Amino acid sequence: YSPENAVNISNGIDTEVFKSQISLKNEKRNELNIPENIFLAGYVGRYDDVKGHDDFLNIIKKNLDAWGLMVGDGVTKSSRIREKIKSEKLSDRIRLFEQRNDIPEIMSTFDVFLSASRSEGFPTVIAEAMACEIPIIATNAGDTKKILGSDGFISPIGNINELSNNFLLVKKMSNSERQHLGGKLRKRILDNYSMEQMIKKYQDLYKKLVSWKQV
Repeated sequence: YSPENAVNISNGIDTEVFKSQISLKNEKRNELNIPENIFLAGYVGRYDDVKGHDDFLNIIKKNLDAWGLMVGDGVTKSSRIREKIKSEKLSDRIRLFEQRNDIPEIMSTFDVFLSASRSEGFPTVIAEAMACEIPIIATNAGDTKKILGSDGFISPIGNINELSNNFLLVKKMSNSERQHLGGKLRKRILDNYSMEQMIKKYQDLYKKLVSWKQV
């Protein structure tokens, strides 16, 4: 095939489902047994060695005034995660959950979305967190940098020091600064990676293909 005829259409995010629900933040934190005034980092994703759960825990370990929450298939069943939490004495500051059906509400409790992943394709969950207006700290895996543009905190894969430095930068922001950043991230999803944008790109492609066939 001819490369100039290739079309890349990214996944689309349902921005009516994934949106800021800041009014639910404290209520949901109480439900999850997380203090209202604590700085909370979150990650959503299945347990897999390449997803960087260990590095997530390492960053929480270095920040004694922060808590972490991880949600995903296999997270609570991983002996590696459980042993690390125990050995690093993180039990009081880490919350683990298997896959849930209230992810947008879970994301509303996050002060930052922290992804230390070592391998990605199109990281849909990062785009979902952006749609929820959550600041993003992530590694440069897959399409992460492309999705975030200039408004995310990107670190080289495996670089714990830089991830930690970015974590401190976001933690030092005021609530209003984080909310402003979150608003910019949502706008980027609305403009580039929403369900509506994806559908429009498919429609435009089909129209183009039909016009070529008629010629």
